[in-house]
Amino acid sequence: MGLGIEYSMAKLCLLFMASLSLHLGLTPPTRPPPTKNQFIPDKGSARTSEMLLRWLLSTPTSYYKMLLWLTLAFQIVTTLSFAYPQSSTFYLIRSYLVFPGHTGQGMTDSPRPIFIISTILVVLGGTIRLNCFRALGSSFTFELSFVEGQKLIKSGPYSIVRHPSYTGAILSLTPTIVIHLSPGSWVRESGILDTIWGKVVALVWFGGMAIMAYTVVVRIDSEEKILEKKFGQDWTDYKKAVPYKLFPGIF
Repeated sequence: MGLGIEYSMAKLCLLFMASLSLHLGLTPPTRPPPTKNQFIPDKGSARTSEMLLRWLLSTPTSYYKMLLWLTLAFQIVTTLSFAYPQSSTFYLIRSYLVFPGHTGQGMTDSPRPIFIISTILVVLGGTIRLNCFRALGSSFTFELSFVEGQKLIKSGPYSIVRHPSYTGAILSLTPTIVIHLSPGSWVRESGILDTIWGKVVALVWFGGMAIMAYTVVVRIDSEEKILEKKFGQDWTDYKKAVPYKLFPGIF
């Protein structure tokens, strides 16, 4: 097995870690709360954003996660076809996964710095999300809501920024787009982006993830209004102790 194949195997491990991290971060840890406990802003961009985010977190997210694993599977099979060129089965499968005019050979190149950095960010984002799930327990919901008996958590990731789960979402979603559009990825090397339907799928998939990252930022103000109403002075004191919403020293 050549050095190029070894590089591509390392790339597959990184891609698997990124896919698993995003998958877990996009999987609700609890059931949706009763409708009476859910909150939707009355009007304006906050309402539009919240409705769009709720829709994206339902059926589309399931398709996005499916596409993550499908592209990983396609990259694995294509990589194996280079590792075992004598295998007629792998060669046949590659003929369907790599479009005419493309070889897919770029998948055997060493991982580029942008790919490695993006993978680290996705894994970091997923880890932050899981820690937030654990910290809030049954109080963590994907819906904008307030659960009966909910307490104001100030420890763990919530001692660093006020909305660490959204920090994790941004760190997971945005770099995932970079990973799959960077040189060496199946999406980039297979030639699928040269087809009309491939461009449409990529636009819906990656565009949806980018919108998701944007809408969680818009949601912050609505969520803080709920928390201020429910916790009063305790929330005010917490805001003073933890002044940043998403990124320490920045925002």
